[in-house]
Amino acid sequence: MEIWDIYTIDGTPTGRTHVRGAELAPGDYHLVVLVWVATPDGRFLVTKRHPDKVWPGLWECTGGSAVAGEGSLLAAVRELEEETGLRADPALGRVVDSYVGDDSLYDVWLFVLDAGPSDIRLQERETVAARFLSPDAIRAMFSEGAMVPSLARSFDAAVSGLGRSQSPAGIRTGDRQC
Repeated sequence: MEIWDIYTIDGTPTGRTHVRGAELAPGDYHLVVLVWVATPDGRFLVTKRHPDKVWPGLWECTGGSAVAGEGSLLAAVRELEEETGLRADPALGRVVDSYVGDDSLYDVWLFVLDAGPSDIRLQERETVAARFLSPDAIRAMFSEGAMVPSLARSFDAAVSGLGRSQSPAGIRTGDRQC
């Protein structure tokens, strides 16, 4: 059973929790992280969703819900390792976008990692393939309907974020319960 912390729309923890799968009350939100990994040469990691999941067979970035007691950064690092086997130094992560969905608060993370296909370990029942692709190739996949459509905004933010300074002063880790 997965338990989530509940937040207000502005990201303030309420002190209450929620069991995944149950309907959230109006005005309650949970934290979701979307994690884009870029390589030093500017390619991005995408994984193919398992056929039994929502959006079966489509490509996506890593992502998932933060569990109770876990902040955005720790959720991003955990999800990345669970879904791909990649271990990221938390200091390398940067939030490149944050936005509110229907019942979710989204943080979009970017990690630049020196990784390749041989470094990936796919999570059983989550992902079935992985590729490192150029931004143009991923944009073409969005156009062709091969990517989860709701990830377009986060991908644009990650591409834009790749061009920004990687200095520690530019890293936002003062997130929701980091």
